[in-house]
Amino acid sequence: MRKTLILLLTFFCLVTVGANGQVADGISYQAVALDENGREIAGQDINGNIISGKTIDVRFSVISGTPEGELLYKEAHSVNTDQFGLFSLVIGHGDVSPDGKYEKLTGIDWGADKLYLKVEIDTRRTGNFKVMGIQQMMAVPFAFHALNSTAMQAG
Repeated sequence: MRKTLILLLTFFCLVTVGANGQVADGISYQAVALDENGREIAGQDINGNIISGKTIDVRFSVISGTPEGELLYKEAHSVNTDQFGLFSLVIGHGDVSPDGKYEKLTGIDWGADKLYLKVEIDTRRTGNFKVMGIQQMMAVPFAFHALNSTAMQAG
């Protein structure tokens, strides 16, 4: 029993150290999906009762310079809403589109130009995405910029 406990503790410590030593490769994103009438998109059964787990598609694009600028990165997610239409995901962990200049979010030069995030949703999962907004990213994801920065050197 004692050997098993020691092995489990050792495994837990190794997993914790390994997880903490990884480079961030995504941006946490959370939103409430709304329908055309401004109501939360929660799952509903045939009788109209609210249930969690309504699946929607969400697409993100990172655009350089202006809202109509060069497409640097594009990905899509299928995600479940909760009973209030809330969903959470990580930008950078979706299905990457070949339309963008980069295949990975971490490949973008985060300090080169203004960057914009375009968010689109498809509530019916038909491939007909609707633009929810295009917003300038005001803070550089520090881990991405550090990956491309030559100014930062180990001391």
